Amino acid sequence: MRAILIGAVGSTEIALRAMQEAGNPPILLVTLDPEIGQRRHADYVNLAALTDESTDVLFVNSTNDNDFITHVRQLMPDILLVIGWSQIVGPELRETARVGCVGFHPSLLPAMRGRAVIGWTILLGLAETGATLFQLGDGVDDGAILAQVRIPLSDRETVSSLGNKLATALDGMIRELLPRLERGHLEAQEQRDEGISYCARRTAADSLIDWQGTHVSIDRLIRASTQPYAGAFTFTQKRRVIIWAAEPWHQLHPIHAAAGQVVDYYRGDPIVRCGDGEYLRITDYDAGGAPLLGQVRFQSQLGKQELAI
Repeated sequence: MRAILIGAVGSTEIALRAMQEAGNPPILLVTLDPEIGQRRHADYVNLAALTDESTDVLFVNSTNDNDFITHVRQLMPDILLVIGWSQIVGPELRETARVGCVGFHPSLLPAMRGRAVIGWTILLGLAETGATLFQLGDGVDDGAILAQVRIPLSDRETVSSLGNKLATALDGMIRELLPRLERGHLEAQEQRDEGISYCARRTAADSLIDWQGTHVSIDRLIRASTQPYAGAFTFTQKRRVIIWAAEPWHQLHPIHAAAGQVVDYYRGDPIVRCGDGEYLRITDYDAGGAPLLGQVRFQSQLGKQELAI
């Protein structure tokens, strides 16, 4: 099987290793240059370092450039595996593959097509998600399904723990799919029409904490923004504070305070009042090396005085 693997992140590495261990490494790995990849993806992996002489490596910025498509066509691939690549693969590139093009999506398609799916899964408080391998088509994540695995979620799931579950699911699906691809057999099931939904793109700015929100919504935001992403953040005393981890906290005697105010400490961890009158214990944070001690008030944005400094 002449396969080309396209991607630049952790899920691409999983596919690459599965193909190598199956004795059918890709003839070409298409990925991002490290300098560009580190800017574009929080979970970028320098995959070129993981290949051997059986796999050529090509750094590209766009897989829809004419020169790139011409190069791929000359290689006469059987399969294109597009895993961990944020660009839409156009019809000209898809047509270069004799058998077909396979994509990966971290949800139970047709639900949650689109971008930032892992983060949205946490933000929505879902009890279950999944992983899907599907045939690439003209639309966004709407191709026929080749394999799908359901993944139960804990009530304390983070993007990191969910990423590990998705990695395990993807590894198993790739290993089961490879023999089918080698036989040129791509039997697939069309996605159903009901249950379609989409996820919008998220940026680092979307992880700004609004302390007027409920403790549940703030807790979800922190778990949806933690490593490997940039983290949920807030401001205090002219400093930006990144909050990596928190947990709901029961305060025996309620404390009347403003939303975002640190009302107590437990083993050095700040206890913060949220907009619904409930509390969060901040268990991991980065305040630029300074501890959060004394009278602290978290803000959703810098105040006028601080902006003027």
